[in-house]
Amino acid sequence: MADLFELDADTLQTVEDGIGTLIHQLGKWCQLVYESGNTVCNNCQFDPVTQRSSGIYNGVGPRPFRGGRCPVCKGSGFLPGTGTTVETVQLLMDWQPKPWQFFNPQDTQVRIPQGMVSTKGFAADLPRILQAKYLIVDYLNAEFQNNRFVRWGEPFLTGNIVKSKFFLCFWTRYQS
Repeated sequence: MADLFELDADTLQTVEDGIGTLIHQLGKWCQLVYESGNTVCNNCQFDPVTQRSSGIYNGVGPRPFRGGRCPVCKGSGFLPGTGTTVETVQLLMDWQPKPWQFFNPQDTQVRIPQGMVSTKGFAADLPRILQAKYLIVDYLNAEFQNNRFVRWGEPFLTGNIVKSKFFLCFWTRYQS
């Protein structure tokens, strides 16, 4: 079947600019939270049995030593991770937060989240979205409420008109 009409480049650019403007003007500032744990020391030989440094220089590390305690990891065998880092990103939201349902079976409080959030953002931000442990939605106003969400499923590039410029991602409440 033949196309009924074809959109020219100017029309496609207008649509792309319009969606970008919506994200910039109506989008919420969100924080992407990354967490990294400890890594094995790059200066000494790691002993997998004791889960510590073997006290032997590995021959390629930055600070050679002769037996004893490794000067880099101080004998622990691990380098501390960078911990928690955050980045901000602006996302267009379809969000209707629902309250938590609380159940108290046998004196154990259980929280069950209701609702999800859908976000639309620039495809250029997608690699950062995929690496984040969780998202704090509208973090500027999150002081009084729990707005942490984890990805639900895989994000996908959207666009019936403008292709591969924006992504859509679904999120569900994060429970730590």
